[in-house]
Amino acid sequence: MKIVRNKFMKCKPPRGFSLIEAILYIGIISIILSALGVLFREEIFLNSKINDQIEMANNGQFALNKIVWYLQNAESINYPLAGNNGSELSVDMADASVNPVIFSIENDVLKIKQDAGAAIPLTNARIKAKQIVFSNFAFPSQAGTIQIVLTLESTSTLWKNQPIVLQTSAKIGE
Repeated sequence: MKIVRNKFMKCKPPRGFSLIEAILYIGIISIILSALGVLFREEIFLNSKINDQIEMANNGQFALNKIVWYLQNAESINYPLAGNNGSELSVDMADASVNPVIFSIENDVLKIKQDAGAAIPLTNARIKAKQIVFSNFAFPSQAGTIQIVLTLESTSTLWKNQPIVLQTSAKIGE
């Protein structure tokens, strides 16, 4: 028996995609993935910049708190002298074995030095301590108040964060 097909019988459609459809789908998917990649990269970049700023602020605040503690427990100020400014602070404590205690910036690192000992860093390697100014607002016969202005920068080479300036003051012996 012979099977006769007529033109009204349905034929199965071809399976799969045509070449043009495949190219279109690949193009659309690659555009979507590229856009997601850019957004993801920007998110990581911004998150890193924010973390960098937070680290600078936290590190600077730690250093200022340490200096303030020493000032509040100091017996006298060696320099800067009353009414003057300086980039170093030297104080004498009640414990003579640590005198003088000196705060200064060396090689972009804020350091504390006690007596003849080695200088100990107060800021970490990811932070540059660019400038510190100690202002002694005392009269010659008074203990006085020291104002501290600390400028920090990031060491990151991937982006340029604005430097931050932290400021505080402390009264001697309080």
